[in-house]
Amino acid sequence: MRKIFFCCLVSIIQVQGESLKDYHISKINVEGNKVVSYEAGGIFKITQEFIDDFPSGNGDITSLLKINPNVQFSNSYQSSKTPGEIDPANISINGAAFYQNLFNLDGISMNNDLDPASNNPNSITDIPGRSQGISIDSSLIEKIEVYDSNVSASYGGFEGGVINVTTKNPSKNFSAKLSYQTTSSAQTKYHLYESDNEVLLNSSDSSNEPYFFKQFIRANLSGYLGKHFGIIGSFSSVNSTIPLKEYIPSYKKQIQKNQYRNIYNYFLKTTYDGIENLNLSFSLTYAPQNNQYFIKNAKNSEFSILSGGLQGSLKATYNFKSLTFVNNLSYSELKNSKKSQENYFKGWKYSEEKDWGTPGKGSNEGAWGNIKTIQRTIEYKSDLKFEEFEIFKTYHLISTGLVLDFGSSYYQRLEDTFSGSSLSAIKEGGICAEKQYCSNSPVQGEKSSIWKNNAGQYFKWLNVYKAGKINLDNFGYGFYLQDDLRIWRLSFRPGLRISGDTYMKKITLAPRVALAFDVFGNKNTNIIVGINRYYGRNLLAYRLYDGRTALQSTYKRTNEKTTWDKAIISQQKNNTQFNRLKIPYNDEFVVGITQRFWQFEGNLKYIHRNGKDEITKVSSKIASLPKDPDYTTLYYTYTNDGKSVSDIITLSFSTIKPIEFFNIKQSFLFGADYSNIKKNYNDYASSLNSNAFNDVDVIFDGKIIKYNSLPPNDFNKPYSLTFTTISQIKISTFDLTWTNFFAYKSGYKSIAINGVQTSSKGEELDNYQTFDFPNTFNWDARIGLKKNLWGKNMVFIYLDIFNVFDNLNIISAKTETIKKKNTALIPTYQTGRSFYIQVGYEF
Repeated sequence: MRKIFFCCLVSIIQVQGESLKDYHISKINVEGNKVVSYEAGGIFKITQEFIDDFPSGNGDITSLLKINPNVQFSNSYQSSKTPGEIDPANISINGAAFYQNLFNLDGISMNNDLDPASNNPNSITDIPGRSQGISIDSSLIEKIEVYDSNVSASYGGFEGGVINVTTKNPSKNFSAKLSYQTTSSAQTKYHLYESDNEVLLNSSDSSNEPYFFKQFIRANLSGYLGKHFGIIGSFSSVNSTIPLKEYIPSYKKQIQKNQYRNIYNYFLKTTYDGIENLNLSFSLTYAPQNNQYFIKNAKNSEFSILSGGLQGSLKATYNFKSLTFVNNLSYSELKNSKKSQENYFKGWKYSEEKDWGTPGKGSNEGAWGNIKTIQRTIEYKSDLKFEEFEIFKTYHLISTGLVLDFGSSYYQRLEDTFSGSSLSAIKEGGICAEKQYCSNSPVQGEKSSIWKNNAGQYFKWLNVYKAGKINLDNFGYGFYLQDDLRIWRLSFRPGLRISGDTYMKKITLAPRVALAFDVFGNKNTNIIVGINRYYGRNLLAYRLYDGRTALQSTYKRTNEKTTWDKAIISQQKNNTQFNRLKIPYNDEFVVGITQRFWQFEGNLKYIHRNGKDEITKVSSKIASLPKDPDYTTLYYTYTNDGKSVSDIITLSFSTIKPIEFFNIKQSFLFGADYSNIKKNYNDYASSLNSNAFNDVDVIFDGKIIKYNSLPPNDFNKPYSLTFTTISQIKISTFDLTWTNFFAYKSGYKSIAINGVQTSSKGEELDNYQTFDFPNTFNWDARIGLKKNLWGKNMVFIYLDIFNVFDNLNIISAKTETIKKKNTALIPTYQTGRSFYIQVGYEF
């Protein structure tokens, strides 16, 4: 029985190529090019119907991509410690960095390149970022296309893959839909390591969330005003309330205080087709996000991280007799900003005057000030797609295009922000010269002798983060040309993309070559080969960090009688140096085969990727860089020393159209993937250590290897097996849908140093070893019931169940080391069984 059940867990949907005809895998389908007989491309498409029927949690884009075998999620995804969060998950495609995917919304990039790897909301200078700049709710989406290999030359600015999101068009007949969905900690099982239980229950920050309440509201109206003008308007919100403790347990103040997470989507789209051969559309998306936090153990400490943004586009498509001409003009404004309750932070000792804390523990107050980072882009895109023509019994489908964009970005501290440090006691008889950072109220509850008979407290140092702005303007351009060529049973697609910008002042040439061979000439057996280069993006963060610390200065005084205008001023220098860099890229080789028979299709594909010139961060000491008078003694810079090697094998088997029996329509997606990924860096924000920079010899699981051959700790599950089923049953006026998603994945592997070992040559080398955790199994399900009332009026209810078996799945582990010796491994578990309930009405 276990063997039978195990076999039912395997699935992946993967598309290696496309045929002449459209063909469908039930709710998930792959559409082929209607002119070229076969397109050799890895295109994975999710339709609106599948989105409606799949359990997707918070309703974000990336949650729908877990059925794609070429997509890997971060280890922190679905952590049992933070179930109240609503941010879209970071994903890696074919081993590339999570911030090197291209997210398009209606053909326009929505990547936020301000600082996607930053993740600490409590930083006084930095702001958490996210590569997917706009969090789009799945209720707005008509289809999602993921290009993971053999990507057309029409796409640039990525190393992993392209995620194309197309929003809904107006319906010909008037329609409306309204729904409400909810879940909470009461509907969720937590799985925690024993020592984490008390930490979770008494949590004062967002790293542990013992309680939460989420609600989702979605509404849309759609229809045509007259014969040719269509309009659709939509609103959705995702709101999460997370109750925490304002103070940690040792403060003995059991005060509850809420944190909040809010995402709003306002969407408007119009279409006009009243002119022959011309189609016009305008779309506007405003999707702000507000994550509200507070600083534990402090009053007046609330602050918000503001992200998301605005995106609008005007698209014109003209169908000439021999070509299609598409023009798109767009504007986007994305942000990562911090808005704080106060522009100061003071860590006082407890006293009669500073009495909101606890004696012996302290009384903190204030927040981190106000910072704004903005990314504005104006873009024009033009595409020409010619009709197929014949030359000497070869058939050609030529397409070409141009993109021009101007971007203006900046980091700005809006006002001076202050932080007191080096708190000292006032001796008897001492009188404060100022009252903001000095208090003559005697400190209470401190056992140290320096506070004996004190007359108060004062800050010796005042750290000032001055108001200031760092700007970056950039003009980018790109051009591509490709030919879909067909001769006999062979399809050949050569292409070239040329890109450049004024940011790095580099011009890149990215060749793309894809080939497909129809073995028997009946479109059932196709062999695919491809050799491609994908150039990524250089993030805005590299430049916007240079100059940030130069906004800081420190005022120093030796006693409470000195006012700050008489203090000694120490001006900080820059600690991050920007230099123009090469453009990181991935070279790809892909080979695969697709076989169709009866109502099924099978796919086998191998992808090899070499990542080169990847961006890494390194200190001047490790890189042996010369001292620079404009920078601190130890400063950091970005280099092109990163590299990666990825080998991915995917196998899939799926239905082309639903199998019908006893009034039941059944579809399934079955497959497997294997990944071997090696890289010498984590991300651009993590500084390389000397071992990584010099690529020294180390011992790994008993063998001597190069340091950079160690497997990465994140986005690196060696294999996974998934199985998706969709069952549809119609009984009278009821439509019942039952969707299952099973996933069996290799266990988390923690790579940790475990002392020093002497090699056979007598060298003392760092000894690394693998700590293997059990493989994981997960079952998610959605049960949907629709009831037709009359006409097109319908009510519906969905029940989503995640981790149906409530399995104890380890997703990551923290290794504690002392003097290069392992002492403990503390696992983090996936969230246990949880329920989402949704009800709605449509007509």
